[in-house]
Amino acid sequence: MKNVKKSFALLFAVIFAFSAMSVVASAVAPVVTVTEYGKTSVTVKQLDNCVYGWKAIGAEGGYDYSGGTSNVIELAGSTKGYEIVAKNFITDEVSTAVTVLAAPEKPVLKNSDYVSCTATTITMKANSNYQYKAFNKQLGFETEWSDSNTITGLVKDTEYSVIARNKVAENQLLGEDSNAILIRTTARDSFTGKKEDCRVDLAYTGSVPQGTSIKVTATGSYIDSASPSADTTPVEGDTRYVPRKWYAKQTDSGIIVDSGEWASDLTVKSDMVETTNVTVKKGSTVDVRVEVEFELQSYTNGKWVKKLGTVIDSNTFPVAPKAGSGQKVLQILTSVINLATKALLTFFKLINQFLTKAN
Repeated sequence: MKNVKKSFALLFAVIFAFSAMSVVASAVAPVVTVTEYGKTSVTVKQLDNCVYGWKAIGAEGGYDYSGGTSNVIELAGSTKGYEIVAKNFITDEVSTAVTVLAAPEKPVLKNSDYVSCTATTITMKANSNYQYKAFNKQLGFETEWSDSNTITGLVKDTEYSVIARNKVAENQLLGEDSNAILIRTTARDSFTGKKEDCRVDLAYTGSVPQGTSIKVTATGSYIDSASPSADTTPVEGDTRYVPRKWYAKQTDSGIIVDSGEWASDLTVKSDMVETTNVTVKKGSTVDVRVEVEFELQSYTNGKWVKKLGTVIDSNTFPVAPKAGSGQKVLQILTSVINLATKALLTFFKLINQFLTKAN
């Protein structure tokens, strides 16, 4: 019997100890931890035996506990921010207030805020305060918010709605989305012309007699329009080199013996280089260098715009003394002999074809 009484006494002691510990534990003030920030509400970590309250920063009176035990706290009415608390409804212990800043202002986007796009990106004006997003409701697609002013991961030749919002601090409500502006990505990525693509071609054979002319062809850099798969329609961001001027300089003296320029924006242009003004001694030759100036352009806001920067490429050809009367006669005779030889070869070829058919 004594042992039974001792057992009950021990049991009550244990129960009393746990009850005391529970009371002590419940008397500890709760701690508010915000887990998610919305545009007009915050979500806090759920606590046992607690209700949640809030009030505007600087407001008179106590906290509004009308939300009860819900850990999603709706906020409204302040341009500065709010104080959030939790209260243990058993002990009436109240947590230290946590500050939540009011949402930033709603931005306004204009068409002028758009900078450029490619087949897979859209670039807006750089603004360190903004985040950007693009979406297409028909496709059911939207990007994540981007801290960069370039939105990536898009599809070519597709129209997107682009919006912005102000970035927020760690303890701030999210701002409202801006109005949307419509932007279509390009059908292809932009083409970047390279100065290495520029070239100067000269059409001549052997030494060029003084007083004659040769053809110069200047080729800038752009998509090869001769390719059947090429898309030569310019898009925002394209760059190219366009030939503008040329100079023919005698290399031993540096004197310009001929020059010209092109007004059109074609990327392939030709002209004739005259050698009349070249000074060359009898029995020797002199080199003439044709230098072409290529203008760098970019396709911006629907038109080609000259950029700062040019590149010069060149090619050289030799010039010989003007042919004398004897040389001219020899050249004429050589031409006649060549023509006669071609005619005879053609005649014999026809005879051979005739005889072959006859047999």
